Amino acid sequence: MLAEIARNARNARNRGVRLEAIRGLFDEELLCGIAQNADDQSDRLEAAGRVRNSAVSRATYSDIARNARERRMRVEAIRRLDDQAVLDDIANNLSDEEGVRLEARKKLAELRKV
Repeated sequence: MLAEIARNARNARNRGVRLEAIRGLFDEELLCGIAQNADDQSDRLEAAGRVRNSAVSRATYSDIARNARERRMRVEAIRRLDDQAVLDDIANNLSDEEGVRLEARKKLAELRKV
């Protein structure tokens, strides 16, 4: 059963099937692998949200926030980030999209209130 879920999480063509399979995984190694290496950013975000290894989650969110092609994926990653240094870098140095920088500034302001 676990092998089938893991296979679906990596190989299913349908995004919904992959996301549902990722939600069914509890194996930390598999989740970390998907978070770090999946081609689809939605899969990476879902897996990063399930791993217990916060370094993997932060690195995944940071990478997606900086490099994803889709703006909505970048914004979602920023919303999940809690690393103020990374958010500050995105807010001040990301040159390609003002909306993404603005989202990083909002998240920074939210974190500084706490």
